[in-house]
Amino acid sequence: MRPFIFLSLSMILLTAFFGCGKPPPTKAVRAPEPPPKPISLDTSMKSGAELYALHCQSCHGDKGQGVTQIFPPLMGSPRLGSGEYFVHGLIHGFPPPSDPNGSPWMGEMPKFTSLSNEDLAKLTNYARQQWGGGGKDVVTAEIVAEQRAEP
Repeated sequence: MRPFIFLSLSMILLTAFFGCGKPPPTKAVRAPEPPPKPISLDTSMKSGAELYALHCQSCHGDKGQGVTQIFPPLMGSPRLGSGEYFVHGLIHGFPPPSDPNGSPWMGEMPKFTSLSNEDLAKLTNYARQQWGGGGKDVVTAEIVAEQRAEP
């Protein structure tokens, strides 16, 4: 019986000392998560669609349809025909338009002097591509700067 106890005890000690032949399990090391991107109030990286949603959609609607007798539609508006004219109006404001029946609109177009030249160019090009104007001219930041200098 002693050899059996000795052999059993030897096996237990050897197993404890050398293990069971398998390497000890290792935990996978994960790379740390990158920090979240900060929320920026800077609009310079926004697209024309994002700028429209932020500055124009509340009055002119998500499809440029406007609000009857309050805010005119952009869809099919002759104001979109000329990029220079449209961006000039964004900077200096538009007088209230009339509908085809001669009734004035209630809302007045604000002046977007706080937007950068690049953002105004993106916004103008987006509106003209979405809702008409038919012009093939692309408004650039340089054109916006020229219109900003005009009275």
